[in-house]
Amino acid sequence: MAKQIINVGTTANDGTGDKVRNAFIKVNSNFDELYDEGGANITVNNPVTSTETTLDEALSDLVGGGGSQTLAEVLVEGNSTGGENIVINNADSIELENTSLLKKGTYNFGGNGGISRICSNNYEDMWQNGFRHVFDQSGFIRNSTNCFDIIPDETFDETLRFKVDSIWTLDNGTSYICTDATTGAAVWELYSIGSTPTLQEVTDEGNTTTNPIIFDDTNLQVEIGSSAGFPYFKMLNIESGQATLFDNSDNTASRYAKFQDKNGTLAYMDDIPSSGGGIPHATASGTDTYTATIAGVSAYNDADAYLIRFTNGNTSSATLNINSLGAIPLYRNNDGALIGGDIINGGEMLCIYNSTNNHFQLIGTAPNSLFSYVTNADSVTLTKGMPVYAFSGTGDRMTVKRANNTSDATSAQTVGLVLSTSIAAGQKGLIMMQGLLDGLSILPTSTWSDGDPVYLGATAGTITKVKPYAPNHLVYLGVVTTASNGSAGRMYVRIQNGYELSEIHDIDLISNAPTNNQVLTYESSTDLWKNKTIIEDAIVNGVTTIAPSQNAVFDALALKQNVLSYTPYKNIQTSQTVHTGTTAETLIFTALIPAGSFNSTDIIRVLFGANKTTALGTFTLRLRVNTVNNIATAPTIGLMTASASGQALIMQRNYNLNGGNLYGLNFVTGNLTDIVASGAGLNSTTLNPANQFYIFGTITLSNTSDTIIGNMFSIQN
Repeated sequence: MAKQIINVGTTANDGTGDKVRNAFIKVNSNFDELYDEGGANITVNNPVTSTETTLDEALSDLVGGGGSQTLAEVLVEGNSTGGENIVINNADSIELENTSLLKKGTYNFGGNGGISRICSNNYEDMWQNGFRHVFDQSGFIRNSTNCFDIIPDETFDETLRFKVDSIWTLDNGTSYICTDATTGAAVWELYSIGSTPTLQEVTDEGNTTTNPIIFDDTNLQVEIGSSAGFPYFKMLNIESGQATLFDNSDNTASRYAKFQDKNGTLAYMDDIPSSGGGIPHATASGTDTYTATIAGVSAYNDADAYLIRFTNGNTSSATLNINSLGAIPLYRNNDGALIGGDIINGGEMLCIYNSTNNHFQLIGTAPNSLFSYVTNADSVTLTKGMPVYAFSGTGDRMTVKRANNTSDATSAQTVGLVLSTSIAAGQKGLIMMQGLLDGLSILPTSTWSDGDPVYLGATAGTITKVKPYAPNHLVYLGVVTTASNGSAGRMYVRIQNGYELSEIHDIDLISNAPTNNQVLTYESSTDLWKNKTIIEDAIVNGVTTIAPSQNAVFDALALKQNVLSYTPYKNIQTSQTVHTGTTAETLIFTALIPAGSFNSTDIIRVLFGANKTTALGTFTLRLRVNTVNNIATAPTIGLMTASASGQALIMQRNYNLNGGNLYGLNFVTGNLTDIVASGAGLNSTTLNPANQFYIFGTITLSNTSDTIIGNMFSIQN
């Protein structure tokens, strides 16, 4: 047979050569030919040793080749293990190019670690002992599936890699969720039910229910005890408002009971007291320490109920002792021990024994307290004693937030103080709307005393004993009954919201919004107090024959307007202007009189005051008037020349507006005042008060070294 050549391709691993198997077939064929010849006739040209002359001798000395190969090189030659397993150590793994791993599981759940797939983000998917566990990046179990019928218990805790919110799913699809992973005390709750169980399967697990079984379809039936010889009970025709009970299985016996539109509870005859029927009852004697006698009661049992008529009301906490079985504390239903006044003389109450807390819960106590079940709409937890206001509503509850007195929105609807120990944001709890609130730690004796009033504070959710005043809002919350440095503080809650002025029923500040300087006046036509505007001038004395109305303020203003017959005007300048160093007439004061400030026939009075501090020469005070701001063209309307001695003086002039002219006395005569007995001359100058005009005050010194201070300039009517 001719020599068979192995095709090795053009380059390494280019896929053009013989496959590994085909190559070795050629090798085997070549060797078979050699061995068939026995190798005796084949000469070894390059022997390994000097004794090798034939192929057989050379092959017998061949013990292996040299060098090493990579896995890639081996796989090129062949990728079959030939039926042998590849064994990977526990600590090793198969790593993919994306860094994901295939290896032994990181935790032993009884299957020697099983096998896990771990992605490049370090999430692990483990299959071990028939269970599948998926881990988070921290190595804790997110969920476990294929869990047979094993229900997790308190041992399925953090030591087994479980955490809060871990899910455990049985083969039937039922899931449990971990709500507490504490070591040795884990808590698991039913999360979802897989396949719907039969009633038999449910009762096999447990046949006690704390909820009623409701039949809401017609013609359903309930059977109890169908074996012969046993009493038979059957309920048929369960319809709206009707149920029929039979004592046999064929529904034909004459002994049956039919209930139509009735509510109540069936009972054995033994359940009915032998003392005349109804709820066991008695009249209690004493005050606060009550005693009563009821036939047949030999022990206090949980949920036992007794109707008790109390001869006397209570003055403080109280107890009830039935048949000398022991004095049991009396509690208000859902709210702590009794306080004085909870029981009134002759009051009848249902007393229900609570064996857990060893007290009687009383239903029917006097309305000492008023509560509300609310939702916290605030962003923080509400703690006991915090005042809250009604914010909104949700379903059958109002929502509340912390109240404060800095705005109407956060104070006007204050409804109560938190009764619950705390109410987290978005959660529900109780508030006290009226009554004794105890267990408070917000009433230290360093700040509070018994009897202190309690008001809403300026900071959200706080209280204060300092009465708030405007602009803060007054909300009275109650009174301290017991100040305490610990948590035994108590206060009686009785909220009284203060009112805005606009909220009082006989004051109308809504029809017209109030503005600055308005006053509240009474309007008899509407029987309301309303806001109105009045002038700011003081009211002067006057006499009128007009009978006053109920509006005295406006009567007086009308009287002033009628007597004076002008619109009040005032322009007073009190700046201190120092003048010295010149004998020229110098402007000291300028008064701009706006157009329309005065009317024709109005009187204008001008006062010009100065204080001369030296005594070197005479000086002159002068008044001028002009329609423009220019004293050079302004006529003189009054002057006064004083002696050289230092002095303080005020020049006074009175003018009358009439027919477009300004009239006055002594325009150019040096008098201190124009009120003189004789020698006065009437002067005038053109002036129309419908236009704006200027009145100037000037000073002229006769000695440049003199100093004078202009200190007053007043113009009014």
